[in-house]
Amino acid sequence: AGLGLAVMQHLQYSQEADLVGQSVELFTVMLVYDQFTIYFRIFLMLFLVLVVYLTMLSGIPDREDAPDFYVLLLGSTLGMLLMISANDLIVLYVGLELQRLALYVLASFARDNTRSTEAGRRCLWRGRRRRSCRRRCRRSSRGSPSPRRSGAPGGG
Repeated sequence: AGLGLAVMQHLQYSQEADLVGQSVELFTVMLVYDQFTIYFRIFLMLFLVLVVYLTMLSGIPDREDAPDFYVLLLGSTLGMLLMISANDLIVLYVGLELQRLALYVLASFARDNTRSTEAGRRCLWRGRRRRSCRRRCRRSSRGSPSPRRSGAPGGG
């Protein structure tokens, strides 16, 4: 039922974009719905159908883990769809984070495989390091002292 509603709304917006010949702006111009968005959303949805079909053929997620696997896959795809139609940096960032978090969990999905859990741990660790590096760069660009130089315990 939800998929049918999404398809109907997609067709409605695509007809509006075709009739006007320009983009349809949603949520106070934070999202844009134009020909570029339509093309890449269709491409991404077809790719999602292909991935789901291939996972069903291969039997990668067993019956116990299949609902979690497909929800994470759908969440990651939703983040990608949000990034495709983003017209504002905050919406792009929200879509990126939605995709990133779901893919981190998917990377460590096979709990009995040590390589899988190690991959998920590494992805999470690298994401944390990047965020802390960005914070340090912002602090240094504003001219505020870093915690190690301010005379805090453990600082040099």
